[in-house]
Amino acid sequence: MVELGFRHFVGVDSSKLMLEQAAKTGLYQDLKLALLGTEPLPTQTAGPAIRNGPPAVWCRLPTGTGRAARRSSSTGRRRSRSCQAQSSLPPAGAPTAGRIGSEAGSASVRGTFDVVVIIGALREGHVPVSILRELSDAAKPGGYICMSRSDSKSECGKEYKVSMEKELQQMEEEGLWTHVMTEEMHKYMMDFDGDEYLRGTMHLYKKSLV
Repeated sequence: MVELGFRHFVGVDSSKLMLEQAAKTGLYQDLKLALLGTEPLPTQTAGPAIRNGPPAVWCRLPTGTGRAARRSSSTGRRRSRSCQAQSSLPPAGAPTAGRIGSEAGSASVRGTFDVVVIIGALREGHVPVSILRELSDAAKPGGYICMSRSDSKSECGKEYKVSMEKELQQMEEEGLWTHVMTEEMHKYMMDFDGDEYLRGTMHLYKKSLV
């Protein structure tokens, strides 16, 4: 992405260990600690330098297979709620993206990033499906939202997939974004034991201009 002109990367994770690993890469200009879905999406640092400068990227740090990643994953599971609570959508009319604008001055960060990426966190026990609207809010009009997830075979995983696909379709029907592509990946990522590859799915959407 750097070769394509992207210069400002903002990373987010719920684990300090993962953020420390990310800092060592020298790629990110800003790193934020946050538990997505339960705390405001941490884009408040986005200012004129991002909005008016080179293309900017917001990303939830990708899940890895190392010790820090395993510890991060176990922490997330301890903090998360039940499968049903994580995968269910809020009732009709309930505010699902209000967190970004709920803090004083944070409404101005809506539509800040050219690309928003979330890798590995869209699954049961990690972040609720309602996070999709927050990710869309963080992107500029015409920006892209890239989301990938592992395909779980558990009942909770199947329920989450159904809820997520329902929300993706609902947001498209509301005119919030348009579907660009969906791609299934046979070798998405290694499991935490490093024994085999997990299957996964990547969804790419383009935020509407209005």
